[in-house]
Amino acid sequence: MFRVIRPAGKFGSLYPSAKCEKVPLGKGDTDFSVLKMEEWIRKHQSQTVDVAKQLKKSSLEQTCAAIHDHLYWNFQYKADLSDQLLRSPACAWQQRNDGIDCKSYSILASSIF
Repeated sequence: MFRVIRPAGKFGSLYPSAKCEKVPLGKGDTDFSVLKMEEWIRKHQSQTVDVAKQLKKSSLEQTCAAIHDHLYWNFQYKADLSDQLLRSPACAWQQRNDGIDCKSYSILASSIF
C-alpha cells in the first residue's frame, strides 16, 4: 500500500523540527478522541502557518484541493496498530516517509488554515 511520495522540496524548510515523542491518545470513545485531537491541533497549529501560506489559493475549494494534494503526495499512510498516537504537524513531517495514520492526517489537515 506504500506509494512514492515527493521529495521534501520547498516544504522541507517550512516545517519545524520535532522530538517526535510518543504521545498516547489515551482511552475513551470517539468523542474523547476527537476532543484530544482538537486540543492537539490548537496546541500545534503554529507549526503550519508557513505551509498554509503556500497552499492558500483564490477560493476555498482550490485551497482545500491544494491541502489534499499536499497531504497525499507528501505523507505516506500507515495505520497505527496497538499504539494510538497523536503527532504534531512537525512530527508528521519527520515521519512522513515511514507513514502517519488517519488521526495524524486529520490533525495536519486541520492545522493548515
